[in-house]
Amino acid sequence: MNKVTTALVFPGMYLPHSNGFSPVRLMVGTKRFRAYNYTYCREIFFWDYTSSMKSQFLFGCNASEVQRIAAFVRYWEKHLKLKTYTKVQQCVHRRGGKPFPCAMISPSSFWAETSLRKSFFTALLRASRNFTGRNYVKALFALRLFNQTKYAVERFLAGYNYSRRYGQWHDTFYGYYTDYYTSQSQAADKILKKQPVKKQLKTKKKS
Repeated sequence: MNKVTTALVFPGMYLPHSNGFSPVRLMVGTKRFRAYNYTYCREIFFWDYTSSMKSQFLFGCNASEVQRIAAFVRYWEKHLKLKTYTKVQQCVHRRGGKPFPCAMISPSSFWAETSLRKSFFTALLRASRNFTGRNYVKALFALRLFNQTKYAVERFLAGYNYSRRYGQWHDTFYGYYTDYYTSQSQAADKILKKQPVKKQLKTKKKS
């Protein structure tokens, strides 16, 4: 289980709320971060604050859940054999002396590479709140969004998690796929592929 440290957050206009997201920025000359507008919608968050998926953002949760969120995310990232892991920090977010719970998330670069990965990751954070200590798979599919797109989720976790498609997870595999495909499985098989292997340029040997 990865260690959870504490980050100090200076509140913005809106206070944290459960399952909400907010971008943050490091305040110049301090070790504090400033929170910005919280939004509940995962999709609005990553469309509006794409850069936050490459740095840090806040996720609204109870203080007692932060360690479990960290463990849950790390489990699935290890399952995916990622080269870098997401960092989860417990936040001290106060206004008027009253603490508000949240976690600071610094995502692995893997999640920021495509829009479907970004969408999957924000849903993964929500699913992590169902985690109680050992129920990794059950907690994952306890989230309605993942349960409704189970075939696509299983394919994604099996290593077929790259796509050039610019879209949202739920709409792609549960909502609009019927416009182009006959089933969710057909959509997932066509859209989710293995990560392309980068070709290395061959250098000519000096004679």
